[in-house]
Amino acid sequence: MFSKFFFFLFVSSLVIAQNGNNKIRFYLDCDFCDHTFFREEIKFVDHVRDRNDADIHLLVLHENTGGSGSIYYLNFIGRNEFAGVNDTIKVNTTEIDTDDDIRKKLVKYTKIGLMRFISASPIAEDITIDFNGSNETIEIVDDPWNSWVFRTSLNTYFSGQESQNDFSLYGNFSIGKTTEDWKFQFNFGNSYEESNFEFEAENIKNVSRSQNISSSAIRSIDSHWSLGYWFYSWSSTYQNTRLALSTGPGIEYNFYPYSESSSKQFKLQYKIFFKHNDYYEQTIFLKSAEYLSKQEIELIMEYNQPWGEIDISLSYHNLFEDFAKNRVQLYADFEIKVYKGLDLDIYFGGSRIHDQITLPRSNASIDEVLLRQKELETSFEFWGRVGFSYTFGSIYNNIVNPRFEG
Repeated sequence: MFSKFFFFLFVSSLVIAQNGNNKIRFYLDCDFCDHTFFREEIKFVDHVRDRNDADIHLLVLHENTGGSGSIYYLNFIGRNEFAGVNDTIKVNTTEIDTDDDIRKKLVKYTKIGLMRFISASPIAEDITIDFNGSNETIEIVDDPWNSWVFRTSLNTYFSGQESQNDFSLYGNFSIGKTTEDWKFQFNFGNSYEESNFEFEAENIKNVSRSQNISSSAIRSIDSHWSLGYWFYSWSSTYQNTRLALSTGPGIEYNFYPYSESSSKQFKLQYKIFFKHNDYYEQTIFLKSAEYLSKQEIELIMEYNQPWGEIDISLSYHNLFEDFAKNRVQLYADFEIKVYKGLDLDIYFGGSRIHDQITLPRSNASIDEVLLRQKELETSFEFWGRVGFSYTFGSIYNNIVNPRFEG
C-alpha cells in the first residue's frame, strides 16, 4: 500500500531539481490552507487555479480530535492521464502545534503524496529523496492525563468614539475526553456586554449578561449508531431567564459509516429533554417558573467533495405539554464549483417560531428594542446570502509576490 511504502519518509525532506517543461499541473482545494506557502515550497509542479485544468486535485479535509488537535485528510485525486489513481494520507496535529507547524506538516505530506504521480512523469529523473530519520521502533508513551484535555480562555473587546463606547468580556472553561468508545465534554461560559451612548445630553447604558454550563456523555455503539446524555444550565437577561435547567438522553443514526465523516454525513438525531425555567419577569403566559418537557428531531446532511460543499440541517422540536408550542428550522449552505472558474455560494436559513415561552409580560421600551436588551415576539425569522464568482485568464498560479500586501 502506498502510505505504508512511504512510511519511512516520516521525517524526510525533498531536494528538488526542476524541469519546467514537463511539470504536472496541481490544484490545491483547501479553504484554510496557506496557498502562498504551498506555492513557495512545492515548485516541482505547476499550480493552477481550477481543478478542471489539473492533473492532480488535492482535496484537504479535517476533523477535530479528542486532544483538541486535528486530523487532516489529504485526498489526492488523479485526473487526465492519472484518472482513477487516487490516494489519501492522514496528518495528525496537536493543540500545541502552531499555524506554521501545521502548514509545514501539510506541505511535507503533500510532497510525499505527490511522489506516486511524479514517479510516472518525465521529471521523476530530477527528483532526489533524503531520509533524516532512523529505523528504530517508535515507542508508545503512556498518557498521564488519560486523554483528558483542559482549556480556559478569557477575552475582551472594546471600542469607542466621542459619543459611544462598547465593552465586552467573555470567559470560558472546558474539560473534554475523547476515545473510540466515549466522548465526554464539560463547558462553563460567562459573558458581560456593556454599551454606552450620549445623545442630546442624555446618557444611555445597555448591559447584557449571560452564563451557561453544559455537559455531555456520548457512547459509540457501532459504525452507525450512537447514544448520548446532556445537561444544560444557563441564564440570560436578553431571554428573561434567571435560571434554566435542561437534561435528557438522545440517539443518533448515521446512514454513512462514521469513518467517512470527514467527507460525508447523513444523520438523524432524536432527543428528549426535561426542563425547569425560572424567569426574571412574569411571562406572557403568566409564568414566573415552570417545569417542561420537549422532544427534538434533527436531520443533518454534510458533503465535502471535489465538486464543492453542502451543509443542510432540518430540525423540529415541541413541548410535550402543548404541541402547538413548537419550532421548525432549516439551514442550508452550498458552495458549488459549477464550471471552470465559476463558483456559486448560497447560504440561507429560517425558522417558524411558536415557542417563545420566555417572553416577559411587560412591553419593551423603545430603548430596549433599539439596544436589543429584550427578545421580541415573532412568528418567524430568516437570513440568507447568494453570490457567485468567475475567474478566467491564465490557468497558472505559481508566482509569489508579497509586495505591498497588508
